[in-house]
Amino acid sequence: MLDDASDKWGAKVNRVEIKNITPPREIQLAMEKQMQAERERRAQILSAEGDKTSRITRSEGEKEEQINLANAAKQSSILKAEGEAEAIRMVAIAKGRAIQEIKTVLNDSELAAKFLITQSYIDAFEGFVTKPSDKVFIPYETSTAFASLGSIKELLLPTKDEVSRQF
Repeated sequence: MLDDASDKWGAKVNRVEIKNITPPREIQLAMEKQMQAERERRAQILSAEGDKTSRITRSEGEKEEQINLANAAKQSSILKAEGEAEAIRMVAIAKGRAIQEIKTVLNDSELAAKFLITQSYIDAFEGFVTKPSDKVFIPYETSTAFASLGSIKELLLPTKDEVSRQF
């Protein structure tokens, strides 16, 4: 456009250098407000993105924490159950060995069975009478189980061979 105006006069414009522009005060204020608004908009965007990233990171951390807690509880339950199973197995093995030992010592399977049944009755009734304030009524039918207690007395007394070996 400047070149068109100078062509009539025979001058050719190659380059124009502007050294200073001083816009009116209203335009300067409008431009400053626009720059300030743009800065605030960018700051809000950056703040929102930072907040979003922070919330995502926090929620992922909480998720991982919940997963770890659930896995720990699961592993704890498994180990506890395995421990209880092992304890039950060991008690069963020990009881089996004790029964075999009783059977061997008594040298009579029927007498060993009576002994074990009577011992179970005693253990059960011991649990009933642990508190002095509790009253326990034993039905008449269970008295036959206590009749076998007399046979236990024979088991606990030393035999004639054992007495003669002591002296």
